[in-house]
Amino acid sequence: MPLNFTFALSQQQTFELRCNYGSRRLDKTELAALIDLCEQNYYPRRTDNLHDLEQLGRRLYQWLDGKEGWLRRALNEADEQTILLDLIQTSEAQGLNPETERVALGLGHLPWELLHTVGGFLLEREDISVLLVRCVQQRQT
Repeated sequence: MPLNFTFALSQQQTFELRCNYGSRRLDKTELAALIDLCEQNYYPRRTDNLHDLEQLGRRLYQWLDGKEGWLRRALNEADEQTILLDLIQTSEAQGLNPETERVALGLGHLPWELLHTVGGFLLEREDISVLLVRCVQQRQT
């Protein structure tokens, strides 16, 4: 069974992460810091440093896993696991204040493919198959 992570946005312009195991409110300041880190240390690079990529991947993993351990739990429960990152609500939100809009759009641009544990990048692990899927809605033109 796939593990579905949905990033939701409330009318009060707060963020929530929902998955098969429950939901938790997200700290907008922490999200902005994570987005800033990626924008400064990942996207502008012309060459990649493996150590830096691993560190960034571990930070993303720990943030997504949270104190609840949802990601660890899902990876331990199945031989083959699909992780779905549903970013439709945050990428299609309208009427947001500038700070909230920047964070909402930034979630879709985080390098989720770098998710990293002690065992390595999730996408490279041989003991489990992980498929990361970003679900985004295509706008009608």
